[in-house]
Amino acid sequence: MIGKDGKTPHSWRVAILPYVEGQAVYNQYKFDEPWDSESNKKLIGQMPATLRDPGADPKSEFSSYFALTGESTVFGPKEGAKIQEILDGTSNTILIVEAKRDIPWTKPEDIAYDPAKPLPKLGGLRPNGYNTAFADGSVRFISQTIDEMTLRALITRAGGEPVQAP
Repeated sequence: MIGKDGKTPHSWRVAILPYVEGQAVYNQYKFDEPWDSESNKKLIGQMPATLRDPGADPKSEFSSYFALTGESTVFGPKEGAKIQEILDGTSNTILIVEAKRDIPWTKPEDIAYDPAKPLPKLGGLRPNGYNTAFADGSVRFISQTIDEMTLRALITRAGGEPVQAP
């Protein structure tokens, strides 16, 4: 969702709170204010555990899960892609990745992907790879040694590349 100012007013992580045992925090969030307003900054310390890697410090206010954004991803279009626009198949398209970043969970910031640039750094929470959520609802572990072309194919929603998802 894009706000009147052309910016994303809050993170998708805030939007899913009612579905991840975060209704009480959701009810306190001021959707008519920026994510970093005085009122909303007070909620950063109430991060639901489901948005934090189980091995992370339980007091951490940084999310462990990020959407991949960019024109060729599911989150590329302003309103997000419709399921029928995921031409590579939902089981072959990554939505969310695990990554170690110092980004407060309420901040509307994710991981940008541009096919013309080097791959963004993903993972960092485990030595051999990272968990990913696919558009079909499955979660799979991706090895750090995955072939770059395969990973790029899994990130795009309609690239038409043949790919065997891990």
